[in-house]
Amino acid sequence: MSPRVVFYDVDPDAWEGWIHKLAAAAWERNGARLMILVGDPERAEEVDQLLWSFREESFLPHEVVRDGQPLTDPEARVLISWNPTNPHQANLLALDAPAELDFASGFEVVMDVVDRRSDERLVASRERFKAWRARGVSPEHRGA
Repeated sequence: MSPRVVFYDVDPDAWEGWIHKLAAAAWERNGARLMILVGDPERAEEVDQLLWSFREESFLPHEVVRDGQPLTDPEARVLISWNPTNPHQANLLALDAPAELDFASGFEVVMDVVDRRSDERLVASRERFKAWRARGVSPEHRGA
């Protein structure tokens, strides 16, 4: 079965808020497990800090997947990883960095972005949208 793919049109200044919003929505949705895929370990640490401190009143329980280490909380509902892995059988995938479509296809919902932080990233976002269509998936497009 193909995933539901949603591209969010996110203003570059709203990027951090978008990640927090998706994580909060996943946390509140009963039975949802979210994997946030980032580009590298440094970005994983940034997103980790973001989920700790974006809103003082709304810490989001989460865990960073670290190479060669088991999860501290196997029941964690929000994970951050820079490797295409799904150790907690997440059903939702939020992309802070591009992912291979074969990996992303293993999720029920893939949340990608129209990345306007540079012309190169915008072109790459459009190419991912087209690649999903070539696979027979009709991605949705939404404002953030």
